[in-house]
Amino acid sequence: MSVKKGLTYLLFFGISAFLLYLTFKNTEFSKIEESVASLHWGYVFLCFITTLFAHFLRAWRWKLLLEPMGYKARLSTSFYAVMIGYLTNYAIPRGGELARCGVMFGTDKIPVDKLLGTVVTERIIDLLILMVIFILTLFIAFSTINNFVHFDQLWSQHHQLIYGLIGAAIIALILLAIFRKSVMKWGPIQKVLNILKGFNEGLLSVFKIKNQLLFWAQSIGIWIGFFFINYTFMHALPITENLSWEVVLVVLAMGAVGFAIPTPGGAGSYHYIIKITLMFYMLSAADAEIYALVSHTAQAAFIAISGSICLYLAFIERKKTSYESSTNAEA
Repeated sequence: MSVKKGLTYLLFFGISAFLLYLTFKNTEFSKIEESVASLHWGYVFLCFITTLFAHFLRAWRWKLLLEPMGYKARLSTSFYAVMIGYLTNYAIPRGGELARCGVMFGTDKIPVDKLLGTVVTERIIDLLILMVIFILTLFIAFSTINNFVHFDQLWSQHHQLIYGLIGAAIIALILLAIFRKSVMKWGPIQKVLNILKGFNEGLLSVFKIKNQLLFWAQSIGIWIGFFFINYTFMHALPITENLSWEVVLVVLAMGAVGFAIPTPGGAGSYHYIIKITLMFYMLSAADAEIYALVSHTAQAAFIAISGSICLYLAFIERKKTSYESSTNAEA
């Protein structure tokens, strides 16, 4: 590992530790023990079943994405790779994508560069769906958010500043249009354009899939699964079982942000964001901390167990594939 990568990972773990400290510095852990003791285990079981279903859909969708390139991945090994990817994220932030591509190369001999391309496409589709969820969340939860933010007061007190920012943005766009050739050669702009190019290519590749209905049903189904993961776990804890589906939707959207931050498995970032989110809905700081900790720990434990099982099964599949390849070569 290079020094740069080592420092980067150290930064990610540092951010995680700092956010965990901010979230739990005043926590009474005896209350957490009481909450765990009063868990409704039927809902916990349903949560784990729903989690398996969502990850199964992700594996199935990945298999479908590979077909236009002429690769017939096995659903079993695709599922193993997805679960191992989640497991890796808890040890190496953002390392899961590369890990699952490595697993699929070992078991199905699909080139890593092709696999990485489909992973990028997956992320683009998930980002689009998440944007829709955010818009829907903002619309549904607007009154709750407004109770804390007070948009009308912000406008009345800072409307001149807002007009100034809009005017500055218009001037910036005019200058960009005038000096676009010089601006386009600037390094940071080139990076942004490359990202947008990759976004466009990934999105266009989706339309090469023969079964469009199945692909979009899988993509939407993954996020429906994530919604019910949050729903079932909220009902598993007595302190959150009476919260509405609106809260579940908001927690889904904000939790996705927490997991997107490159901390190990969302540790710290998820806890802090979910605590703040639930306090918006008048949950006490102590209860919000309990939900964030218990829900994240339960998911981490599930990924640790299922991911380890899949790691073992993938290892067996890789040995089997290597043996068959060497046998065919000798013949």
